[in-house]
Amino acid sequence: MNKKRSVRQFLWGFVPALAVIALQEGISVFGVEIQFLRAIIHCKADNMNQFLDDFREMVSNATFNVTILLVYSIAGVILFGWWFRSKRRGLSWRSMSLKGFKRETLIPGILLFTIGSQLVCTFVTDALSVLYPEWLAVYESMMKSSGFGTDSVNPWVVVATILYGCIIGPVTEELVFRGLTLGYMKKSSKFFTANVLQALLFAGFHMNMLQASYAFLLGLMLGYIAYRTGSVMVTILLHIGFNASSFVLGGVFEAATRQGALLSAVILVGAMMLVYFSVPLLVASKPIAKEK
Repeated sequence: MNKKRSVRQFLWGFVPALAVIALQEGISVFGVEIQFLRAIIHCKADNMNQFLDDFREMVSNATFNVTILLVYSIAGVILFGWWFRSKRRGLSWRSMSLKGFKRETLIPGILLFTIGSQLVCTFVTDALSVLYPEWLAVYESMMKSSGFGTDSVNPWVVVATILYGCIIGPVTEELVFRGLTLGYMKKSSKFFTANVLQALLFAGFHMNMLQASYAFLLGLMLGYIAYRTGSVMVTILLHIGFNASSFVLGGVFEAATRQGALLSAVILVGAMMLVYFSVPLLVASKPIAKEK
């Protein structure tokens, strides 16, 4: 590959990340415009200030925000799924399925990785929350407005949050970062460089320091697993498991911290060991990748 083509392939690695941000922002703007028209049509305000307050409430509640996220993620699966499918052979990804994987190592690997990585990331989040409380405030505000971490009994908010957070959102993100971004960058640089860059972009995509801190670590591990197994489907399952487990395991570590530092340390070490043993199991499921 000549130098000019190599640079072009490297720069293409940034395009999917920029495209997914543009998609999210574009759908958000479109949603706000729709809400503005609805506010005008159904206006019952006596003055402009009241109208603006009503409109602000319409675009800042959990129902609106989680709907926008769900619509964006569905559009993302369609767009980036088509993009990945059309380019996967050129990006050297062998499969978007689990065909040929050994279930006896794949399933335990997924379970161990999901549990271990979730507990480790919870520890990182809790530790940084103490050191940087302003990060926690921003994170909690974003989660609440997006439908996560709320006590809402609105069935739509609950269903849309689960669909976006646990299923469709992870698929979109894996196609973008472990599929397209890592694939493009790996063609023009060594895997280590490509993996670090895609993990940094994945961290920046979350747009808050608290999530970015553990998203970077998670991105590195998912990138390595995608590379060694040659399949983004594995990392999609891991990402889905990670997000889904946060509803259960997130509170386990927090409960343990109230029992004392020793128990917290034991759980953390145990979680790190789970991740340590899970990666070889996942790679052994289909260890096919060699640097070309």
